[in-house]
Amino acid sequence: MRRAFSPFLAALAAGAALLFLTRSARASGRGDEPDWFEWSALYPAPSFDYPPIPDLPEWPIMSDGPVYDPRDINARTFDPSQMQPSGALAEWLMRKEDFRSERYELGDGGVTIGYGWYEPYSRAHLMPETITEPEARARFFQQLEERGAVWVRQYVSVPLTQNEFDALTSMAYNLSPRSFKQIADALNAGEDWQAVAFRFTRPGTHLERGLRNRRNAEIAMFEQGVYA
Repeated sequence: MRRAFSPFLAALAAGAALLFLTRSARASGRGDEPDWFEWSALYPAPSFDYPPIPDLPEWPIMSDGPVYDPRDINARTFDPSQMQPSGALAEWLMRKEDFRSERYELGDGGVTIGYGWYEPYSRAHLMPETITEPEARARFFQQLEERGAVWVRQYVSVPLTQNEFDALTSMAYNLSPRSFKQIADALNAGEDWQAVAFRFTRPGTHLERGLRNRRNAEIAMFEQGVYA
């Protein structure tokens, strides 16, 4: 009597035959089935298009105070003691002052040259009779700091946006430190600082119209960020 073939032996034999055939196919160059490491190259993971970030008026972060969208730098406020005048202000102010190569008098108690370099009559001897444009530009940036920005940092204590800092720097550049301090004190106290600013327009003189136009331009810069 022939003994029945064991199922275990049958499975073992089938596995051995399959392994032999696979190796034989690879050895003869007919094994075109990729191994595990080749799958990532042949079938890369699909890519997905993510939706864009919505254009929100404010950044959605919980906070006790206003938190503005960081993509809008002009909407952010800073400690004025750490701020600098912007390039936009420098360009605007040089256009406003206009370059003059020879010193002149406006009847305002002193002499002027370059881009608004002003000295009272008592210090007129410190100013040259003529100046080149590069010299005037260098002097302008020096005085923008020494006559303008330094007083905003010293006298203003409330947070400011960049355009607000620029507008106040323009006022300080055009006024004496004592006069500008009155504007800063009103701003710090939440009072009508614009009315204080219009006090310094030399009412009743030939300078009043030009100074009023300047105050209006500085207020537009402060409130709307307009540099025009």
